[in-house]
Amino acid sequence: MSRIRHQELVRHRVRNVVHTLAILMGMMLLVALAAQAILGPGVLPWLAGGITISALIAPRPDPGRLLRWSGGRPLPPELAPNLGRAVEILARRAELPSAPAVYFFPGSRPNAFTVGDADRAAIGLTAGLLRRLDTWELTAILAHEISHLRNGDARVMGLALSAARLAGMMSFLGAFLLMANLPLLLSGMATVSWSALLLLTAAPMLAVVLQLSLSRAREIDADLSAVELTGDPSALASALLKIQTRQGRALEELWTQIYGRTWWRTHPAAEQRIRLLHRIERRASDRPER
Repeated sequence: MSRIRHQELVRHRVRNVVHTLAILMGMMLLVALAAQAILGPGVLPWLAGGITISALIAPRPDPGRLLRWSGGRPLPPELAPNLGRAVEILARRAELPSAPAVYFFPGSRPNAFTVGDADRAAIGLTAGLLRRLDTWELTAILAHEISHLRNGDARVMGLALSAARLAGMMSFLGAFLLMANLPLLLSGMATVSWSALLLLTAAPMLAVVLQLSLSRAREIDADLSAVELTGDPSALASALLKIQTRQGRALEELWTQIYGRTWWRTHPAAEQRIRLLHRIERRASDRPER
């Protein structure tokens, strides 16, 4: 990989890491304000410890068993003879303890997903994806999924999920206390902080928006990490274009019209990801060695 491309990747990755940290801090601040509105400032140290512990000790089911329960089965070598070797090479480049197992799903929709973390993981690939992509494009998609393991995205999203759940709990507790004290409020014997009430009402929705924003940031980071593993941004861009074309855009456009352009996406728009990959490719001075 050329020095130009490396500098471009580093610049984007630093910006993405800062974005991720800002979102996590925003989620923690939101939960802290919601908890303080109900329980007072003394609860904040306990709250921070609770979020961290819940994310660390969250149960981790066996990825292979989970995919088998979902209808997957170990990928037969004849469907993709070189795929197992590609996974091993990419896992070694990513410095994972072991290569993730690959499972096959018979669905026609092109899709790939990862379950587990760096220590124990499995990747699911659909028949539609295997039929649609060539060797280099499939390798780029595998690099993207392995990058999620390399970057510890399961832990990051687990922390965000814990914060979102706590925000929901604070909102529910606030509503319960409001209803329990409704007679006192109506008689004028108690008052309510309308700013705190507004915060508690909006907290679950804001937490979900931040959680989805974090998911989009981690997807971009996985794209950049995949380019580091393969040295081939054009292959990943081509794969994303084929997947988007196959899945169609009618449902995406309807979703955008109803819920907004970006706030409710778990993934960035394919066009945004492809533009970034092409920009990295244009600034490279050499062609990738496949």
